Amino acid sequence: MILQLYLVGERYSPWLVIDEGKGYKVKGEVYSVTSEVLAEMDRLERISEPDGYRKVTIQVLCIESGELLKAYAYGKPIVQLKNADIRKKLAGEYLLEHSELYRSRN
Repeated sequence: MILQLYLVGERYSPWLVIDEGKGYKVKGEVYSVTSEVLAEMDRLERISEPDGYRKVTIQVLCIESGELLKAYAYGKPIVQLKNADIRKKLAGEYLLEHSELYRSRN
C-alpha cells in the first residue's frame, strides 16, 4: 500500500491518501489503545461517512527496534483527492509547522 500526505482545504486538514499506484514512505507515530479509544477514533475520523476517512491496516517499520508491526491508519481513498482543494503536498511527514496551519471546525 502506497501513502501520500496532503494539506487540504481552507482548514489545512491533513489527509493521508491511500493509493495503490504511487507514493512514498510516511513517517509517523504508533500508539497502543483500548477498543473503546479505537471506537472513539473511528467516530472522530467519520469512517462510516462517505467523505470520511477509511481505517486500513498497514505494515510499519519501528525505527528504534527495526521490528515490522501491523497498525491501523486513517486515510482517504485516492478518488476523494480528485476534487479536493489541495493546499500543499507533504514530503512524507506532518510537522509542527504544518499543524500550525490547521484550523478547527469550531
